[in-house]
Amino acid sequence: MSAAGSAVEQVVIAGPIRIPGSHRKHPRWLIPCEGCGTAFEAVSREAHCCPECRYIGRTGRSKRPKYPLTDFAEKILREQYDSGIRGRVTSLARTLGWPPWKVKKTAATMGLGRSRKSWRRWDPLEDQLLEREASRRTVPWLAKRLNRSEVAVAMRLKHLRLSRREHDGWFTATELAGCMGVDAKTVTRWIEKGWLVARHRGTNSPMDPWMIEEAAIRKFVRSHPMAFDLRRVDQLWFVDMVFGGAVQA
Repeated sequence: MSAAGSAVEQVVIAGPIRIPGSHRKHPRWLIPCEGCGTAFEAVSREAHCCPECRYIGRTGRSKRPKYPLTDFAEKILREQYDSGIRGRVTSLARTLGWPPWKVKKTAATMGLGRSRKSWRRWDPLEDQLLEREASRRTVPWLAKRLNRSEVAVAMRLKHLRLSRREHDGWFTATELAGCMGVDAKTVTRWIEKGWLVARHRGTNSPMDPWMIEEAAIRKFVRSHPMAFDLRRVDQLWFVDMVFGGAVQA
């Protein structure tokens, strides 16, 4: 096979010649090499160089970046980039001829991340809301009502020394669901299975809402720790409830 290949390489031809007996739909060709002039076998009629001459003069992959950061691009990004404005990244990508991901990555490299909102002081009305609702509502509910992060609300509650436990030590199924990070139907299912002890409020009618005592919640947590996801519970409430209020806010 190597002898035949060397014999072919010594042949000098003027143009592509189809090799007799090759496949009708996928023929093989003898092509004159543009480098050394000898014939070589190829599967495409458009080939130009033999394997020995194919890589002569090549210096490897081009190092030129596909999306270079020119002075114009840098100026545009520094003046107009703001990821907080809807459609701004897409508009800049269209102007620079870049994909949106490249605009974001370049802006991050340049330190042009989204500007943080200025710190907002706590209003006395917000503190009043926390004092009124902290013992009856969860941190996610308070954060949504105040348009603040859950961390900010939790830290403010700690600063004001407000306990988030129920005054009477009882929770409804909906309130417990919010604290545990589950749906109210999940809490009802725990009660129906006998995992969680509860009673109906008021006349003890089946139509009355369920009421669960903190002691029953602690017993449920000890008996069925795999029934809920610790990553989804209200962390501060959970610790305070498990230790029976021994944790200082």
